[in-house]
Amino acid sequence: MLDNIGAKAEELDNATTEPTTEPTEPSTDPTEEADTTPHTLWVVGDSTVSSFNDAYYYPRYGYGTQLYKYLTSNITVQNLALSGRSSKSYVNDKEYQTLINGMQEGDYLVIG
Repeated sequence: MLDNIGAKAEELDNATTEPTTEPTEPSTDPTEEADTTPHTLWVVGDSTVSSFNDAYYYPRYGYGTQLYKYLTSNITVQNLALSGRSSKSYVNDKEYQTLINGMQEGDYLVIG
């Protein structure tokens, strides 16, 4: 299972460009165009970030379900979090394979 993560990390490392030696500051130039490239924010974790489909404590949801409100329209949130999961059990779930197969260069991962 960890081999999948290592292989994916190596694949993404090999596809990246050379890093710059100096950090870049956010632009304050209003004429500079915003990044409109589509990106995905992958969210994995337990009940603190997951959605719920029950009426037990309605409304009940983790913060991962609200992240889209704070992002630009070119970033899609894929919330794969599952209540009651740990990092040990998560790698056995189908959502883990969805993450491994779906994550692309330029995407982001939040582990909550």
